[in-house]
Amino acid sequence: MRLVHLLRWSSVVLITRKPSKFLKPTNNQFSLFHPSSCCHTFTVATKVLTMTSEEGEKIDLTSFPSLYREENVILHKLFHKHGYELRIAGGAVRDVLLGITPKDIDYATDATPTEMNEMFLSENIRTLNRNGETHGTVTVRINDKINFEITTLRIDSEPDGRHTKVVFTDDWRLDAGRRDLTVNSMFLGLDFSTLPDNHVENTDPNDQEDTHGLDVQQPSSTLNSKTPQVFGRVYDFFGGRGDLSRRHIRFVGDAATRIREDYLRILRYFRFHGRLANPDEQDLHDPDTLEAIRENAAGLSKIAGERCWIELKNILSYPSTPMLLRRMFDAGLFPHLGFPRDPNFTELDAAWQRGIINRTPCAATHLAALLTNVEEIETLNNRLKLSNAEVLILIYIVKHREECSRLTGLDALPHYKRELLLSREPSNKIRPILTEMLHYVGCDPELSASWALWEPPKFPVSGYEVQSKWSVPPRVTGAFLTVLRRQWVESNCKLTNDELLCDTNRSVTEAAVDMLDPEPPLSRKAKKARHY
Repeated sequence: MRLVHLLRWSSVVLITRKPSKFLKPTNNQFSLFHPSSCCHTFTVATKVLTMTSEEGEKIDLTSFPSLYREENVILHKLFHKHGYELRIAGGAVRDVLLGITPKDIDYATDATPTEMNEMFLSENIRTLNRNGETHGTVTVRINDKINFEITTLRIDSEPDGRHTKVVFTDDWRLDAGRRDLTVNSMFLGLDFSTLPDNHVENTDPNDQEDTHGLDVQQPSSTLNSKTPQVFGRVYDFFGGRGDLSRRHIRFVGDAATRIREDYLRILRYFRFHGRLANPDEQDLHDPDTLEAIRENAAGLSKIAGERCWIELKNILSYPSTPMLLRRMFDAGLFPHLGFPRDPNFTELDAAWQRGIINRTPCAATHLAALLTNVEEIETLNNRLKLSNAEVLILIYIVKHREECSRLTGLDALPHYKRELLLSREPSNKIRPILTEMLHYVGCDPELSASWALWEPPKFPVSGYEVQSKWSVPPRVTGAFLTVLRRQWVESNCKLTNDELLCDTNRSVTEAAVDMLDPEPPLSRKAKKARHY
């Protein structure tokens, strides 16, 4: 039995397990201190509740030396010295339970940003980037080697589906309860009591391969008989570990409530379903969850396109992508993402059957399969704000995939060489686009290897030379260069600068310019496809 303070406003309940630094009781009122330093007073009741202890489940972390390298140990002992708790939070806990060494580790603490800054100042430890402190995040650098982001436990106040104000708390359950999915709501406390005082572990956490969520144990090759055992405790308030073992993706609490707090969580649901669901259950979803997504689909229109695209790039990278996209289409998400109203699912299935995701990680190449014409690309780009390179990939694949689908053998190499050489753009910009086309159509490995080894020759004429030798005005210089480049390519790239710019070739070139196709392959106009 513990005396707790219960604070209720709207749909938010704040519970603290001890007389809290965040709640100041006056009679039957509590003043809640917001990180912006403004104070809100609420009339509440004080109750006695029975709460389970937070002992956590003990697990062995010895095979994850990056978790107990010297800088991590220093950080944890520092918080413990000053009377605060520090735990790993969110996705890193999920990865550890899957046997994957986490690359990015987020920490949570019951210390406020002010308390953390005072602590680090007293210990002469450097803090960085104060911009995150409004939301509770302090960045610190240990041993001048590693930066750590530590965030105060918090709850969301007044969420509008895009942004939210945060209120600090010292209750771990409340912080877990504001997170999106149960598999992302767990904490991991570390126990370094078994480590010697002079312990130094310099394993680089980036040395481990990313297994994209596969349940693969990665024991460290640095372990030996002298390596002490290191343990941790998993704190799981909402059944995340059980869901993870079953590969079941579930929102924390009520799905509709979680979604309305941040509509981007709709896409995060599909992202983690694609990443974690069992292969034979990739199309199994909880009907109530899908209904909550369908009812709140329009909320995605409030989310910035760039944020949506970050999530979509992950969704487009899984073996189950065609099934995920069909579910998203059925849930009414496509109009709010700029996706076509009549998506090309037939082409999408064919691309996945060719094994496209095994050949390229480029999301734009994957997405091209769903699109039919340039108008759909324009609509998509207006919503998601793709990069110029991504737009070019989409345009080229959609325009030329039918032709290139017949050019997949080694004998097609001259075609792709010609495409690159005829472009006025630098080869380092055009070559990646053509490479993505080879990936898209599933070309022969010999063609791919030969293409990768080929070094294109340099076109021997510049625009300045055309203008100075032939007195060509700037507005038509590009057209002259296009014709000259074609002549050079037709000669197997053997014509020299003098031969191309000789007087006898001028009249031939001028006549060809008058008959020129107004849009050469991969022109600068296509480069600016964002504006069409």
